[in-house]
Amino acid sequence: MEAEYYARLAKRRILFFAECLEPTRQQSHAVRAISVQQQPLVITVGSLKPGDATGFVIDRLNRHKGTGVYPEPAENWAELLDGDEALEWTMKALQTVFSGIYARRYVDDPVNYGVNGDRIPRREIRDSFITYLTLGD
Repeated sequence: MEAEYYARLAKRRILFFAECLEPTRQQSHAVRAISVQQQPLVITVGSLKPGDATGFVIDRLNRHKGTGVYPEPAENWAELLDGDEALEWTMKALQTVFSGIYARRYVDDPVNYGVNGDRIPRREIRDSFITYLTLGD
């Protein structure tokens, strides 16, 4: 289990943050047994609320304005994340899917990346989420 691996690495004055599935009772006991220096603090984070997923993507795009030019998502893309079609996303899923989309687009066509009206079509975003849900990371 991932949390056990991190618990073995932990030493004094080292702080690990890990996004893991909620451990079973047996896994929690195993992590506590490994962590002799300091008992782990488990923080449970609930599901994203409507608007959180779209806000995440917009924040990431705005955060890097001025340091580069990036393709904008095409119209109606937010419905995939927050509309009637939306599933319950995690921050990990959003980060993985969108970083994959941007990395692929940059590798496939670096000359036109983010310029000349380059936009990420809704279909590309949808297909990337389907691939993620089907195949995982």
